[in-house]
Amino acid sequence: MQQNLINFNYVGCFRSIGTLENNNTCSFSIDMGIEAPYLKNHLVPQLNSIKHLEREEVLDLSFRNREKYIDNGAGEKLETILSFIQKMETNERNLRERIGCEFVCGRGLLVKLSKNCSVDFRAVRRKDVIFLCVTSQFYKYDKNSHISMKFEKSMTEDPYYMQATNNMRVIWTGIRTKIVNQLHFVGTDLSVLSSAETDSRNPNDDKIVELKMTRKPREIRKHSLKEYMQCFLSNTDYILTASLKDENRRLEIYELEMEHRDHRMEDFGEVESGVARIRRNLEQLRNLLSENDRAIHVRKITENGLIYDEIEADDCEFVPDDFLVDFE
Repeated sequence: MQQNLINFNYVGCFRSIGTLENNNTCSFSIDMGIEAPYLKNHLVPQLNSIKHLEREEVLDLSFRNREKYIDNGAGEKLETILSFIQKMETNERNLRERIGCEFVCGRGLLVKLSKNCSVDFRAVRRKDVIFLCVTSQFYKYDKNSHISMKFEKSMTEDPYYMQATNNMRVIWTGIRTKIVNQLHFVGTDLSVLSSAETDSRNPNDDKIVELKMTRKPREIRKHSLKEYMQCFLSNTDYILTASLKDENRRLEIYELEMEHRDHRMEDFGEVESGVARIRRNLEQLRNLLSENDRAIHVRKITENGLIYDEIEADDCEFVPDDFLVDFE
């Protein structure tokens, strides 16, 4: 079973608060929730009552000025988890000991490592820790993304808002809650500190809920392994799915799924092989970056391993000196 593939250890959570103006100027701050596990309940958006969605109710998912919408909260900006590490309440100055892991990596990149595909990420070993980060961090407007965003808003407290300055520049602010876990791969000494965006929690059982929306009716939609791996690698408890029933920009909720991952194992026979690929790729990265200040640029994941180029560690600016100076 999946729970025997990886042991998860909850570390803490934070809110990444990012703003993006229409000139693509971006900034962010984080709101910590590391002091105690119960603070996860405070930071993670609470799932609204779903009683009104048990009938076929139409939700208006149209979005004003959507041509200006850019999801500035999307992606895996490594600086947020680095800020989280710096703010952990510990006096431990050895970086490896502080995080309790050899790797630091976002969930999205872990999903990539679970399959053979083209990729674009860099990896560097600093202070005896290997950091992985995707090369491109710019996310353009997706014509469908505003629909998913409004669905999430309707199901939880509002995590987004738009404001205009006096000169009417459009500014988007996105608030993303991320949970940080240690992932310990069973049967190995491989360990990863990973952060993952978290959609909501169910106040009835305190379980973490992933919100998914699809344009395909449930009867013709196939479960997505990528979608499932995203939830599995963040230790999510439930997946709640809504399906589009017509061609308009309005979503009709006619079926909701809240299933524990163990109940869906028969639909995802490739999960175990995906985790095995992650282990294999992490082991290769460990061997390639056996010494501090070595770095590579990975371009493809194949059945025979990683296709990469060696690069200078200074090219991995995603681990800045002002972060490293805090640690031995």
